Amino acid sequence: MNSLPSQIPTVSRHLGTTQLQTYHQMKIIVRITLSLVVVVVIYLLIYWKCFSEGFRRTGNESNIISLLIAILIGIVVWTKIKNISTGLPAYIFAGGILVGTTSFIFGFFGPLIFAPSNNLGPLLGIFFTGPFGFLFGLFLGGLYWNKKVKNK
Repeated sequence: MNSLPSQIPTVSRHLGTTQLQTYHQMKIIVRITLSLVVVVVIYLLIYWKCFSEGFRRTGNESNIISLLIAILIGIVVWTKIKNISTGLPAYIFAGGILVGTTSFIFGFFGPLIFAPSNNLGPLLGIFFTGPFGFLFGLFLGGLYWNKKVKNK
């Protein structure tokens, strides 16, 4: 009867077939990107923290162990984010993460680039632009969701 997955019945009522296919493609792209970022970050954290400071391994053992653990965690992330919500909390959190990360990067690296002699410059990103950008992003994510819902 209907070949669409049952996991998004509310979206299928509002979108046409072409839009729904684009939605599924974007969802796959987001899952792939997020899983790859998690694998890289976990690999680097495990390799640097565990094997460079604590456990001394010879050869490629530390690389292989770190990569296997990171891939396993990436697989868990891939399966857990299969059903991404499109409700208000998802938009609020995504807005907070996007704006907060961007403002943190500018606040952290901006003083390093423009005032390299000031060794307290990165604290701007850590204590001010990052957290306030996250809060502002939460607000913007809610506004975006509200505008999107009212346009339907």
